[in-house]
Amino acid sequence: MATSYRDMWTAPARSFRLTGYGSLMTTGLIEIPPELTRYVIFKGSLSIEGVSLTIAQIDGMQVTTAIIPHTLEMTNLKSFKPGDPMNLEVDVIAKYVERMLHGGSANSAITLERLVSQGF
Repeated sequence: MATSYRDMWTAPARSFRLTGYGSLMTTGLIEIPPELTRYVIFKGSLSIEGVSLTIAQIDGMQVTTAIIPHTLEMTNLKSFKPGDPMNLEVDVIAKYVERMLHGGSANSAITLERLVSQGF
């Protein structure tokens, strides 16, 4: 079960594992909580333990992230095992867009007009 504090979730790494070791990139596979799936998009970002990673593939609740060798070496990501709790953070822009689409205020200087003007 995932627990949430504002924009961060703590979830068990039920299926987190490092896969596809290579000289240019390693991939990490993690099963995210169902309530996060609406915020996760291909080539978007997912932060695991504060490390922002690019989403390389999504299959339901299974998310594959791209991890460059330097990131893997300099962080604690290589030490996680299935079942370990992990802090997960999703892209805050997705949360602002969701809130705005449902008629709420984003309480931010970010507006739909500003996003469009910046090419989003």
